[in-house]
Amino acid sequence: MLTLQQERRIIISSLFFTIRDMVCAYRLLQAHLAITKIKVGIGGSTGGQQLMEWAVQDPDLLNIFFLSLLMPCILPGEGFQRFAATGY
Repeated sequence: MLTLQQERRIIISSLFFTIRDMVCAYRLLQAHLAITKIKVGIGGSTGGQQLMEWAVQDPDLLNIFFLSLLMPCILPGEGFQRFAATGY
């Protein structure tokens, strides 16, 4: 039997998701809508981080993307590390 504190930790820890999780969900929608190319992507803040992840997961999907108002400090995940190292 879990204590109330343990239950709260489990609930709180299950509420978090990453930028990659969001992009993976959008990729399901992309496949359903049969979108193969995006001419321009514009993203600020979280949207900009998602665009970076899109660029890492599928470098040929976006022709051009504009990023603005990104956080000055990002806890790099695997996708961002690839983006920073390779530029795509």
